[in-house]
Amino acid sequence: YSGYHVETEEASYAWIDLDSTKLNKLDALSEVEIRKSGKQLELLLNEGNIFFNVTEPLDDDETLDIVTSTMIIGIRGTCGWVGEDTAALLEGTVSVTAGGQEATINAGEMAVLMEEGTLEVKPLPAASIPAFVRDEVTEDEELTKAVLDTTGINMVAYSASPYKDALDRLKERGEILYTEIVDFEADGNPERAKTWMTSCLPTPFSGPDQKASPIYILAGCRSVRLVRV
Repeated sequence: YSGYHVETEEASYAWIDLDSTKLNKLDALSEVEIRKSGKQLELLLNEGNIFFNVTEPLDDDETLDIVTSTMIIGIRGTCGWVGEDTAALLEGTVSVTAGGQEATINAGEMAVLMEEGTLEVKPLPAASIPAFVRDEVTEDEELTKAVLDTTGINMVAYSASPYKDALDRLKERGEILYTEIVDFEADGNPERAKTWMTSCLPTPFSGPDQKASPIYILAGCRSVRLVRV
């Protein structure tokens, strides 16, 4: 499969099984090229995001690198995802190289290449986990439990609450002025999101000035519920 080129359109995903222990999932609007030489594998992420789940440690003479335009992520046996300037980890440890800098991140951390060119390691917020990753992890009970044990993030509870994705869609349409994800228990699993909507929302939800009104979108349900404050 060396030389394979995979590209996804809007609202579509692609699964790439490099072998029985190396699963990759390409997000929508993403593009990747596979290069293989002997036991050296490279995934060139030209656009978008990719999820990886390597279920067994690589042999000493094996390598698997995900390469973006700004970063190189060396994977040995881990689970997480990579974007153009971000690498996030749900299980295991990976090395990240960017702009002549190198960092190691562990489960529950993310490496971000900042605008000024510095490579920073930060805690991984549950709210930053994209839907295509949540959906993939929660289909695997063993992996879901491993993520919970290592990071404290309950992927099942979070995946069952689609409000973040709904808010993202509303933002794209210009219907949201401000959004705040609220994690009352500080356990990495937000209970609800508070958002201020524009006046395009029906009158019962509008504020006194008819310009914006705070709305709570509640977690813990399969469909999104809007609740007037």
